[in-house]
Amino acid sequence: MNERFETVYKLYPKKQGKKRALAAYKKAIKAGVTDETIIDGIQRYCFMLETTRTNVKYIKQAGTWFFNEGWNDEYATDGRFRSNAGTNQAGATESGGIVERIAKQRAENGKPLDKSWESELDDLEWFD
Repeated sequence: MNERFETVYKLYPKKQGKKRALAAYKKAIKAGVTDETIIDGIQRYCFMLETTRTNVKYIKQAGTWFFNEGWNDEYATDGRFRSNAGTNQAGATESGGIVERIAKQRAENGKPLDKSWESELDDLEWFD
């Protein structure tokens, strides 16, 4: 189980609180949560962090995220929020809703919300 945890843990962006994260991981696995569910949660969290440009000091430590079962959280991946000098403010993204459009299309098509969305910007219609 420790080996499986290491595989999942290396995907998490802020590697602090490893002992607490491991204990929470073991408890979750025992309760029937799968590695795939946890990995999906980490990917969604990372995507939200990227799209909102979250300042690193506001990223949850691994121990906190695992303990609070972060894989069950819903993350704003539609561009509703953006980071401005370390604070999140409601409003449109600098891309004018493009991130929101891509996230919605990916969700409708069952695609993962990972960093590959950036390549989809080339496929959008742009107006001069």
